[in-house]
Amino acid sequence: MTGRKGGGRNARMTEEERLLYMQQKAQAEEDIAKRKEDMLTHFLNDKLQKEERNTILNLHKLRQQWRAVLTQTKTAELR
Repeated sequence: MTGRKGGGRNARMTEEERLLYMQQKAQAEEDIAKRKEDMLTHFLNDKLQKEERNTILNLHKLRQQWRAVLTQTKTAELR
């Protein structure tokens, strides 16, 4: 047996009710998809901002270390 007896929920609906039900279902699915997309966009924007901050911080650290190496080298040359 592959089908249900009685046709389920949609079998008791009129054509208008069925159409309204399908429209509401489609609208609900669109709303869920929009919310998921908004959440993903927000998450990715936050991640991008963190990456940009980390990039700036790491570049600063790298420059500081490079300056220290150059200073050590220059000091050794001057001695």
